Amino acid sequence: MMLVLETPRLTVRPFMGSDVAAAHVWFSDPEVFRFYKYGPYTLLKQTAERVRQYCAPFEKHGFGKCVVVEKSTGIPIGDAGLSFADDIGEVHVGYKLARSHWGKGYATEAAQAWVQHGFDRLGLKRILAFVHPQNAGSIRVIEKLQFSPCSYNRFVGTHIELIYELRQADYANHSLIENRLRNATIGEPNAIHASIPIADYDPLWPALFDREGDRIRKALGTRVLLLEHVGSTSIPGLAAKPIIDLVLAVTDAADEPAYVPALEGQGYVLRIREPQLYEHRMFKGPDIDINHGIFLLRPELNAGISQSWSKLVLMWALPAARNASSTTMIP
Repeated sequence: MMLVLETPRLTVRPFMGSDVAAAHVWFSDPEVFRFYKYGPYTLLKQTAERVRQYCAPFEKHGFGKCVVVEKSTGIPIGDAGLSFADDIGEVHVGYKLARSHWGKGYATEAAQAWVQHGFDRLGLKRILAFVHPQNAGSIRVIEKLQFSPCSYNRFVGTHIELIYELRQADYANHSLIENRLRNATIGEPNAIHASIPIADYDPLWPALFDREGDRIRKALGTRVLLLEHVGSTSIPGLAAKPIIDLVLAVTDAADEPAYVPALEGQGYVLRIREPQLYEHRMFKGPDIDINHGIFLLRPELNAGISQSWSKLVLMWALPAARNASSTTMIP
């Protein structure tokens, strides 16, 4: 039975003879092989031999390097897989893509599929990644996958390769966090395939909050018990991710019919439901990037608490505020 790994945007499957010509696009590119000890290849037959070598380990180990196919086009765009390093007796993940498909998050997506397969299906306890110290792009990929630097490196010919590792226990913990986010998210969480941008402070941010506040008060009227601009965009002069975070408190956030239809009528979309966190709900804004958190406001929680402390607690509670730098998915 042929191994096929599926991701939202990619199909990862064993190479076939008909893939060699497409693979030669990236196997012949010097920039793709800038940090490799082999390649690039000028002849198609050299690429064909390397593809054959990629396929050979499947019979012995049950894994190897596969071709990565873009689902939207059906075109092979790179290769990724697991390999066995005989010199240290360990399994490592590897990936490379045609240059025209760099910067799209495909390497992370393909490598993540193999890491998941290695731990969940093959029962591996640890997976390594070997990276040239100057290959910043590859380092970013493995760090997104939660790999950590080992205390030792390896020599390949005359240069050093950094060794990163991901242990099954750490992977399981990360998967647990991801599953919790997935369970709280209404609809499919969006995968982050790029760095989160930080923008200089924009004097327009308070005005955007005021506009949203007017829209919410129009929808809910006296049901609005608290409405505040929170998060990094609420602090004058502070560089921030350009997302307007606001907190709305209502009498009973669990009573969704009392406010959800009215907010949806204004274009807001309910994306997060966390009953265990003060009945927290989160909406996305209708026309600009807004996170809109709704909480149950209980007198025993609010009495005697300063507004600034309340704001700090509520800001921490917003998923976007506490997860943006660590999670692989956002709502």
